[in-house]
Parts: sequence; structure tokens; C-alpha cells
Amino acid sequence: MGKSTDKQSGLQRLADLGLTAVLMLPLLFAGLYGLDALERYTCPAGTFLAGSVFGDFNIVPLLIGTLSASALMRSRLLMALPALQEWLGTQPQLMSTRWAKIILGACVALSSITALYVAESQYCANTDGFYSRTTPWQLYQQQPWQDLRAIITSCSPGSRGSWRTAYVLIFRDATTFNLTRSVGFPKAYPALMHTLHGYDFIFDSRNVVSNCGYRYVSALTTRP
Repeated sequence: MGKSTDKQSGLQRLADLGLTAVLMLPLLFAGLYGLDALERYTCPAGTFLAGSVFGDFNIVPLLIGTLSASALMRSRLLMALPALQEWLGTQPQLMSTRWAKIILGACVALSSITALYVAESQYCANTDGFYSRTTPWQLYQQQPWQDLRAIITSCSPGSRGSWRTAYVLIFRDATTFNLTRSVGFPKAYPALMHTLHGYDFIFDSRNVVSNCGYRYVSALTTRP
């Protein structure tokens, strides 16, 4: 009887974690679009590309890790705040205890992901130069395009038919930025090509495999 109860309790916790993920996903994507708009709003005028060094595509592993951490944080929060736990258990007409805990877990996970995403180094690009900052409360530091020393591109097979790509800008002070981490890179590429035309820098695409299946492979093989 005890083993059966423990098994049911484990399955219930696993189901709650799954429901937390389902509840959090639409909130997460809405939040990321909002953060992208905020990044562009805080960038200098004329910005054609804005992003984070963290990378838009790296949100998936962060999501998995944060979901696990949020389950622990949620239980610790409920244990540390008996008043909240009592409120959750004595207000059935507002929401069930189970759903209240699921919503709390989603909020904790979403807050953690948002905080980590926003805290990452951000960058903007316009015709005057490349701007970057390490935290949202710092001013952007400008690097004029004449300080660009090299663009190194690469494309190699990834997992499950995907492709690992890079379009790395290297500046005089040795700072590097991989633009393919931003979902806005393909759309901004024509403006970047036009902006960099005529500047003297190294363009190295030797690490792009000949059978690269990246949809925008021409961006990785064509010098601006």
C-alpha cells in the first residue's frame, strides 16, 4: 500500500512539473518577444540588429535546467512561507492547492529565465558601429566599424539533422560576437552587408562545410 502511494505521489509530482512547463511556455515566448522589443527600444537609433550574447537559441537547455530548479525553489518557498502555504490550502474557491502550486512553480521558473536572459550581455548594430554592454543598466559602448578586424564563419553538422553555425565579428580589442545566435540575423544580414561594404577586414569562411544545409548559407560564404 505504501509503495503504491509513493508511486502515485511521484507520478503526481511529475505530472505537476509537466503542467508547469505547459503553462510556462506561452508566457516564456511572450516574455522573450517583449525582451526583444525592449532591447531594440534601448538601442541607438537606426539599429538593424539587436541581440544577446546569451543567444536566443540557448533558451531551451536553460528552460530544462530552470524547470528542475524551480521545482526545488517552489517547495522551499512553500516551506519557508507557512502563511502562503496556509492561504493556498484554505482558499479552494479561488484555486485548488495543486493548481496554485503549479502556477507558483511556473512563475518562479519564468522569473529565473527572464532574469538570466536580461542579465546577459546585449548588443546592437547600426550604420555607425557596433554597440555592446554587459548588463542592462550600463551604457552601450560603441565600436566603430573601422575597428572590425575579422569575420570568421563556420557551418558543421549538428545533432538530429541540425547545423551548428557561426558568424563571428572580431574587433580590435579582441571582443567577439556570434551573430547567428540571434533569430534576427537573417533578416538583418542585407543591412549588415551594405554597412560593411568597403571596410578592410579579414573574412574567413574556411570552416563552412561544402554540404552545409543552413538555410542562409550564402551569408556564411559571401564577404560583405
